[in-house]
Amino acid sequence: MEAGDYAMSDRVVIPLKSTKQLMDGLKRFQKSFPEEIAKATARCVAYDIIKPSVRECPVKTGVLRASVFIDDPVVRDGNLSIGFGYTRYYSVYVHENLDSYHKPPTKAKFLEDPMMRAVPNIANSIMKETLRIVEREVSG
Repeated sequence: MEAGDYAMSDRVVIPLKSTKQLMDGLKRFQKSFPEEIAKATARCVAYDIIKPSVRECPVKTGVLRASVFIDDPVVRDGNLSIGFGYTRYYSVYVHENLDSYHKPPTKAKFLEDPMMRAVPNIANSIMKETLRIVEREVSG
């Protein structure tokens, strides 16, 4: 396992030179905690959805698949949002047409299915991003 890769049960060991280093790092962490972790987690979750979605996206010319995007996360009025998906006007028709044949692994529901598979991993993504930021701030 590499630095920054954590499972829910992992212990994190951060080498410290002094108590001051720890306290300064935790102060920096506290300042950035909610918004930075929310944005980092949103990016991570969006990527975890888009990566398999691109593999499952039907390909005729490649234009639809190439139109994939992930926006920067935004925090406004205490709410977090992030946009991701496909920009081609016909993407919704391809996505919702369950009667059309697609050569596996491509298929209809190429965005919805990866999104539903990602839901159980959101807590782990929050933990991973929190630990990454703590490690960064405390290690200096």
